[in-house]
Amino acid sequence: MANYQSYKKIQGDQAIVANSITASQTTGLSQGKAFQFYVYDTDITTVENGGRCCLWTVPAGTTMIRFEATGGGGSGSIGACCSNGIPGGTGAYAVKTLCSGQFTPGSTSYTICAGGSTRCSCCRQCTACACCGVRGCRSFVTGTSMSNFCAEGGSHGWHQCTGGCHSCSQQRQWVNACWGTCACYRDADFGIMGNQASRQNNNECRGDWWQYSASTVGPWGGGAGQKGTDQCTGQPWFQGCCLGHPVFPGGGGFAPFTDGSCCWGGWGYGGLVVVSYWQ
Repeated sequence: MANYQSYKKIQGDQAIVANSITASQTTGLSQGKAFQFYVYDTDITTVENGGRCCLWTVPAGTTMIRFEATGGGGSGSIGACCSNGIPGGTGAYAVKTLCSGQFTPGSTSYTICAGGSTRCSCCRQCTACACCGVRGCRSFVTGTSMSNFCAEGGSHGWHQCTGGCHSCSQQRQWVNACWGTCACYRDADFGIMGNQASRQNNNECRGDWWQYSASTVGPWGGGAGQKGTDQCTGQPWFQGCCLGHPVFPGGGGFAPFTDGSCCWGGWGYGGLVVVSYWQ
């Protein structure tokens, strides 16, 4: 039996006039409409800016909502002794979907917050030769059926006083005394934990000492991490933000490279919340 597709196609210059076909005149075609908006923070000039938050009321006619959250990145550590450290980790990614019956269209409201950029840290949070950065800020949504949904911020970076251009090592965040755990997610249908950064230098390198920031996670992430600038051939007092910049959203900041003077750790980028809803 012949059908429409077997003998006729709509040509591009013969498009159907908008709203000229009603639901009763179609079969198997969705009449729903999809909407999307973003809450995010890219302010890196204000210390501890608190991120970006809004109160959103679900529009009338909404049948389904999806929240996607990415936590902010951890900052690089401070530098207060000779040597360098490891960048901060990336924020986690989390997804939560709400269906009709879990909210009331037209009246249910949600508080939506994207984690802020972490501050550049300097001359604090040190114990002996172990200096730590600042953990990334979490992104979250609270409201009806959403009591604990969040994507945590990335682990802080750390700085060590051992090693140098004549040593050989490859280290990641969790091998140091002030390590931080990977960023987790909570009350989500699906999630991806944040990644950790690393550092590598070769024996007698004299030009081969690098930091590697962690790759961001989730579909909204900026992708692969970055390789910092060479720290053996340059001047040994680079601030963390001079060695490399974090990736948005949720990328971790670089640690400094110092000759013993105080140096600032690089800031971690802020988070993101993407809200999609259907009517």
